[in-house]
Amino acid sequence: MDSNTIQYYDDHGADIAKRYEAVGSPVSQYFSQAFLPGSTVLEIGTGSGRDLAALHASGLDVLGVEPSKTLRDAATHFHPELVGKLREGALPELHLGKATFDGVLCSAVLMHIAPHLLFDSALQIRNSLKVNGRLLLSLPLARGDTDHTHRDPHSRLFYPYTPDQIETLFTRLGFVLISRWDTDDTLQRTGNSWFTQLYEYRAQTGVRPLDQIEAVLNRDRKEATYKLALFRALADIAQVNERSAVWHPNRHVGVPLALLANRWLRYYWPIVASPKFIPQSNAEGSGGKCMKFRAALLGLIDEYRDQGTHGGFTAWYLENQANTMRPQTILKQRKALKDIADTIVAGPVTYAGGALDSGPIFGYDPSSKHVLVPAAIWRELVLMGHWISEAVVLRWANLSAKFGAKNGVLGLANGCPEILWWITPFLFHCGAATTCGTCFKQTPR
Repeated sequence: MDSNTIQYYDDHGADIAKRYEAVGSPVSQYFSQAFLPGSTVLEIGTGSGRDLAALHASGLDVLGVEPSKTLRDAATHFHPELVGKLREGALPELHLGKATFDGVLCSAVLMHIAPHLLFDSALQIRNSLKVNGRLLLSLPLARGDTDHTHRDPHSRLFYPYTPDQIETLFTRLGFVLISRWDTDDTLQRTGNSWFTQLYEYRAQTGVRPLDQIEAVLNRDRKEATYKLALFRALADIAQVNERSAVWHPNRHVGVPLALLANRWLRYYWPIVASPKFIPQSNAEGSGGKCMKFRAALLGLIDEYRDQGTHGGFTAWYLENQANTMRPQTILKQRKALKDIADTIVAGPVTYAGGALDSGPIFGYDPSSKHVLVPAAIWRELVLMGHWISEAVVLRWANLSAKFGAKNGVLGLANGCPEILWWITPFLFHCGAATTCGTCFKQTPR
């Protein structure tokens, strides 16, 4: 959850709780449709405790998570019966262990989640539900006081997710939309309105393609950042160059290896060009082998290093687009792309999916020089690639920081913002600036 927003609630939570308690709940009228008697219900973002207390009073077994200590204290002040039923927690990591619930209430929360954290937040919600469990969520339908960075005058993040965007995300995760309601703002704020959606999480035989992607991103063993880079490249290509893929009759899609290598060159350029060494594998920085393509990419970067920020990335990009590179530079670029392509095939294409019972999920066709992607996974990348690509970046930064901390090259606490800076300047598209909500400093596009 956005850190500026949490800070505001910590600073002003007592007054906010009083205002919430003075008006009726905008979602309580739907509780009887959402949650069966005797159900266990998790509320994410408890606020003043108003809704959690109503659920508790109706006989449901409840637990609430709330990141703001001020609001947690206010909730137990107004509703003493909630003592022992509140925990500190915020999306996308609630730290609930293996606990699952019959229902989840998530009212007025997801708009405080930045786009690159929404995919993981939705996964956390799904993983908190039992099969056939119900999800009741609400979000602003319109908000009249936000600026171009989607922040209100108090610097709270209100990202304008639409009902269709939210429905698409949760539908792909296995939810079925049951009902939707649009309502006015209970606090009667001008220009504000809300939508509420009720979902049911349905079971499905077999493994969902999106679950296969999630397994690689979260559960596969990672000795390097390569699996993350492969999924980021596939997701980006699926969004901006879908027609480059070739559909095969064996339920696979071929993606040109050269196209993936070009993406990798762009992703790794600012990392390799960084004046601070940022390891991209367990071995780098501890006397082990460097990335196979680091030396070749560094040779290309050295051709442009004195021509601007990020190792001359812009100068290289413009020359590359205009086909005006010098012959010696072309040779260095070919060497870097060849080494990158070899790494893609020998690394993530061969090993991604090791955490799945079905084993690795990709293949390689040397005759066409295509990476083979299961058609079902490619369809998910076409539909969900924008969420997946943004979710991958934070994992990438955290993994790089982990490698650096392990090898004594880059301290985790001090290095994480710098890693995110080098990985993300060409990714985010949500306004003039963005923050990750934890340690990511505000970063202009």
